[in-house]
Amino acid sequence: MSPWAGAYPLKIFAVCATIKKMLMYNSQNNIYIATLQGAKVYLGVVGEQTGALCSRARNDYVQQTGDKSLQRRRYAVWKLLEQALCDVYGRREWQFYADANGKWHCTDKNVHFSLSHGDKIVAAALCDHSVGVDVAEISRFSPFEGDDRFAQRICTDRELALPRLRERETLARLWASKEAIFKAKGDRAFVPDSVETIGASCETLSLTLWNEQIVLAVAH
Repeated sequence: MSPWAGAYPLKIFAVCATIKKMLMYNSQNNIYIATLQGAKVYLGVVGEQTGALCSRARNDYVQQTGDKSLQRRRYAVWKLLEQALCDVYGRREWQFYADANGKWHCTDKNVHFSLSHGDKIVAAALCDHSVGVDVAEISRFSPFEGDDRFAQRICTDRELALPRLRERETLARLWASKEAIFKAKGDRAFVPDSVETIGASCETLSLTLWNEQIVLAVAH
């Protein structure tokens, strides 16, 4: 049986009626799980501490920066991926490598994943095909609300005609979608105004988790 058909032993189930999506909440690990674009998407919070990861390469990656905040975000998102892999495949120890574009892969070619970390919330998507995930904290886009120049820098010509384009939630949704699409494709350089979201295989959710308003985007 495919691992994607299984259920998880979670303690609490929460339904967000507004978006008509089911979010599963694991109270023991303080994480949410959703299914989008055929991927299991895990959401967690950035803690105050770091620790050891199962992969030596990932431990080195977390520690190579002197920025303690970035260390915590990197650790949180890779620890979240470990939880996802354990839930789906029953084991935590996996090997990873980075390709020429700097994208990380699992040595098991049947396992595809994508990671995203904001200041407070992290996301890990796990799938059996190429996938991209991004979580955008809406508050970070407040300085750009109503800013035509910012919209023009990140939007394609078609996107510039979208309604409510200069509202912060719309900007966050566009940015998260573009990041997710870029990650799913595995391109080398992220150029926002060259990534078309209209008609793309990308799904977004607007959520409030841990008192933070976010946009979650998943693409394949």
